[in-house]
Amino acid sequence: MSFFHFIRAQYKNLPLALTPTDCQGRTYIVTGANSGIGYECVKHLARLGSSRVILGVRSRDKGEVAKKTIETETGCDTSILQVWEIDLGSYESVAAFAKKAGEELHRIDGIVENAGTAEGSWVVKEGNEANMTVNIFSTFLIALLILPHLHKSARQFGIVPQLVIIGSGLAFQAKPIWQKLDIGNIFGDLRDRQKWAPKLSNTGYPLSKLLLTFAYFEFARRVPFSRTGVTITMVNPGACKTNLPRHLNSSVRLQIGAVLSLIGRNAEMGSRTLLHGLTVGEEAHGRYLSECEISDHIVPNWVTDDDGREWQVRVWKDIAAELEKACPGCLDVISNE
Repeated sequence: MSFFHFIRAQYKNLPLALTPTDCQGRTYIVTGANSGIGYECVKHLARLGSSRVILGVRSRDKGEVAKKTIETETGCDTSILQVWEIDLGSYESVAAFAKKAGEELHRIDGIVENAGTAEGSWVVKEGNEANMTVNIFSTFLIALLILPHLHKSARQFGIVPQLVIIGSGLAFQAKPIWQKLDIGNIFGDLRDRQKWAPKLSNTGYPLSKLLLTFAYFEFARRVPFSRTGVTITMVNPGACKTNLPRHLNSSVRLQIGAVLSLIGRNAEMGSRTLLHGLTVGEEAHGRYLSECEISDHIVPNWVTDDDGREWQVRVWKDIAAELEKACPGCLDVISNE
């Protein structure tokens, strides 16, 4: 996407794809739900009459504040929204969240994996740099553990559930630093603090989203719609005015703030891209969504050409090995073809 097209896209008035009819009787999960586009997504789902919406949050207190505010602003019944804790910096927390979903939700119509982080300093969680753990490993761990429940809902209720992974257009700006990675030892390389701490202070987030994007395409290929009845998509919400950059250093925050003040979408407009992800069917499986449309053309050729396909496979295999070690059996849902 050219810079001109990016700017033009930022000013689009995006459609509200979901309707009250779509949401009637439906149960949704949204992680990162107490602020930003996740919060606005939950607000829409509540206003549109969903039967149940799970707010996946790291802080229960902040989640409860968000819940009460949404209930006040939408007038929805107090039984609709539920606050569940999930910390993507902990595989144990992610597994417990998925287990609870399987035990307590009789159906799941869709999950929006919105939770993420943009760390500006070197922080290690679960043995990896925090951007990688939260934005990649835990994101796929949720997907792997929730997917069987989505598949069950598809069969039992004759529906097409959606699993929405949040990408970022910034991912493709990480090409220069990505080219420095060792394809034979991707995440092992990224554990080298001496080598990567200075570089990742400003680029950890976009690099994590680029690696997430590579792995997403391979993940969706290994879990075809024909086998699960679940639509898996990646959604780019665009550049939005949220608190995501709060952990970056002050100079970077100022630069980002200046740019977003000119071209940034507000969180409500950005959340419409998430809602669009909850409406699509088989035609969108494994595709890249942006501006509430299937937008594969946004993905650069170097992500999808022969070399890109090699990266898709290698990144996914590294992620899969890590997650199987952390949560044995989580890969059972994946096709080995």
